[in-house]
Amino acid sequence: MREDIRLVMPTEDYTRKIKAFRNNLLNEGCKSIEGGLGLFEEEDTKKWIQDTLDYRCNENLPEGMFETSVFLAIRNRDERIIGVISIRHELSNDYEYDFVGHISYTQATMGSKSNYASLMIGLIAKKAKSLDIPRLLITCDSKDIKARKAILKSGGKFASEIFNPTNAKTIQRYWIQ
Repeated sequence: MREDIRLVMPTEDYTRKIKAFRNNLLNEGCKSIEGGLGLFEEEDTKKWIQDTLDYRCNENLPEGMFETSVFLAIRNRDERIIGVISIRHELSNDYEYDFVGHISYTQATMGSKSNYASLMIGLIAKKAKSLDIPRLLITCDSKDIKARKAILKSGGKFASEIFNPTNAKTIQRYWIQ
């Protein structure tokens, strides 16, 4: 199947498109940008791009943070950023292992039938192999039917369900190999 999107690392070439993507999400009322490593909070796009490079190179990271690669999901037909996805190179603590997993992402709101989330997850799973990550843990809120469907469509295998006392939500955990 021909892929409708591709994943690219953020560079200054995408500054305007990153700003537009962020502003669209904020205007839609998003409360966070999962997988964006601070894109929600950071208004200076060039600084955010540098931060993603630091995370990828494991340099200048805040205490307790570890190597992570961030990718923009670009729709091929119009070069629009339709999502952001990150992959943690390792799960460094129990909280990440239990509740967060390797992958975090946000897809732009583009209609309920779009399958970009599953495409993004599938593409990041391919990138994981080049990072020597043999299998990926991905999690979602047990009530998030869209996320669960995207994970399953991407080859996710249900592992367990666990209650997160921090936010009082039940988290479903899936492995992708």
